[in-house]
Amino acid sequence: MITMKDYLPLISVIIPIYNVEKYIVRCLSSVIHQTFKGDIECIVVDDCGIDNSFSIAKQFISEYNGNVSFRMIRHEHNRGLSAARNTGTLEATGEYIYYLDSDDELPLNALELMAAQVTSHRNIQIVQGLTYSEPMAYEYELNYFRENQYVNSNEWIRKNYYTLGKRIPVNAVNKLINKDFIFSNNLFFKEGIIHEDTHWMFYVVKYLSSLAFVFEPTYIRYYNDGTIMSTQSIEREAANMKVIVNDWLQHLDEDSYLPQLRMTLINYAKDQVYLTCSQKENDDFIIEIGKILWDRKQYKSYFFLNIWGITRHFRNVKKLLRFSCESIKEK
Repeated sequence: MITMKDYLPLISVIIPIYNVEKYIVRCLSSVIHQTFKGDIECIVVDDCGIDNSFSIAKQFISEYNGNVSFRMIRHEHNRGLSAARNTGTLEATGEYIYYLDSDDELPLNALELMAAQVTSHRNIQIVQGLTYSEPMAYEYELNYFRENQYVNSNEWIRKNYYTLGKRIPVNAVNKLINKDFIFSNNLFFKEGIIHEDTHWMFYVVKYLSSLAFVFEPTYIRYYNDGTIMSTQSIEREAANMKVIVNDWLQHLDEDSYLPQLRMTLINYAKDQVYLTCSQKENDDFIIEIGKILWDRKQYKSYFFLNIWGITRHFRNVKKLLRFSCESIKEK
């Protein structure tokens, strides 16, 4: 009989690869050297890059003789990070899924530390680890959650996600995620966009009711020249954020309407200066938000928003839009 203390989940590590020939061996090596004593399935999804990433990964796996079970999948054509993660998720057989970017790596005890929370809290939906970044040191500080290492409250999770300050990290990587939680709530990544993690986490939080934190590093993130996030143009990032915020606007929840609206506005404010939409699109967006604020009796925020709408072409008036966001108050 397997007791709770003995239980170790099968973990599926999903690694999309695209033009990472310099880093893929480092990434795969970090998986095979994990101290975790349970079973690991590693699914490598090739998204049709133009370098030798797939060949290098294939050679590495062919020479490996160990306990990690590898599977390699190739897309017929380049489909993007979201699609690669979705492909891996659909093929995964593990009870828990861990997304790992192919230019990053895992500390040796990462999966062991995260699985310990699953052992302690059976069927937990997500375990969130601490990210260590090179060369920026700790990227997402979690110490302010130390009094809440394990929570089973969607209300608490929403409060600590919609906040404008210290919040639950939005990244899909460095989360050990219950596969049934993903499938039962259709939490797949929106394809064809960047900032897919930002979009995805908005929907995760709608359903997330159990969460644990690991306060030791469980992910090493590298900022490399030529990787996806360092080569995107500001204009493309802004255009994608427009898609994201418009999608969020259509899926606000009645019980979290105002904090979700505030977060939508904050993300719009962040990139508005660079948005590649027409003046009419911007005006229509502001009108739609303004109606919501007025109907919700958010008059102060409505006032700031409209002042911003009139003066937005002048220098530094983006602050007015942020004031509009911050003045939204929950009743």
